[in-house]
Amino acid sequence: MRQRRSASVADQPWPQQIVDYRGARLRAQDYFQRPDIGIQVYRLREMPAVLAHAHEFQEIVYIVRGSAEHEVTGPDGAIERYPLLPGDCFVIGRDERHAVLRPRRIELCNVLFTPEPLVGDASGIAAVPGVDALIGIDPDRPRGVKMHLTAGERESVMAGIEAMLDETERGAPGQAAAMRGLLIVLLVHLARAWTRTRGEELPSRPGRGRDALDQARAWIEEHYARPLTLADIAARAQLSPGHFSERFKQRFGIGPWEFLAELRIARARHLLRTTDATVTQIALAVGFSDSSYFARVFRDAVGATPRGFRARR
Repeated sequence: MRQRRSASVADQPWPQQIVDYRGARLRAQDYFQRPDIGIQVYRLREMPAVLAHAHEFQEIVYIVRGSAEHEVTGPDGAIERYPLLPGDCFVIGRDERHAVLRPRRIELCNVLFTPEPLVGDASGIAAVPGVDALIGIDPDRPRGVKMHLTAGERESVMAGIEAMLDETERGAPGQAAAMRGLLIVLLVHLARAWTRTRGEELPSRPGRGRDALDQARAWIEEHYARPLTLADIAARAQLSPGHFSERFKQRFGIGPWEFLAELRIARARHLLRTTDATVTQIALAVGFSDSSYFARVFRDAVGATPRGFRARR
């Protein structure tokens, strides 16, 4: 089993003095440990507010936990604001101004990279649908590409980021090739998620109802380990359980109960990979009161028992 990483430059809070950018344009040489590789990964814990700034590199941000408000400034000076919640991912291009405000116990992962080596890459990554928006070569891309990842997408994205963190820490021979390959795989996963998001074309609904569903989703993500009922969740949106289930599935493409189960299984997979906790301890930690039932649900979802999954890893 892979041992838990010790804290490193790539896995700890940023120093307070570098957060107040005040309109700065961040330079790659100040944030890339290996400028020759052109890829840098950070996992930021308990991040404070970050004032509006731009940078000379692309930035992928994945929200692990907590919440905040994201602010993106368009070329005409217009400002778009939207909430950041667990499972959200956004991509900021070169010289796009943005800020992360009103953080609440937010933990996130940053992948910084320079896109030029990818444009003519022999792997054909630039030809993958959706990648052009992520690496900044699509002239019609929206500023601040943003998407909400499904449980399966989160698992793939987080696994890729953790592998990049490991490479950053080890600094072993072949690091440049490994980091480049991992970035390509990460971009493919995100391009698929971005393409899926663009294809949903969800109909507009009254703001109050949409906000209530978003808040209910965020509440599930924050309290998934508690013993919940559908009535508990529906109450967050002030809807009857039946009406809430229907609206939730229309909005997110999955029922609230299935969404809750996916969150619990995704978290269980992470704990099985990264801790030595027993199956019973993990079952309780992710919201199952019965380890036998947890094992059956896990096997149905993953295709292996919790112990089998851990042994495979």
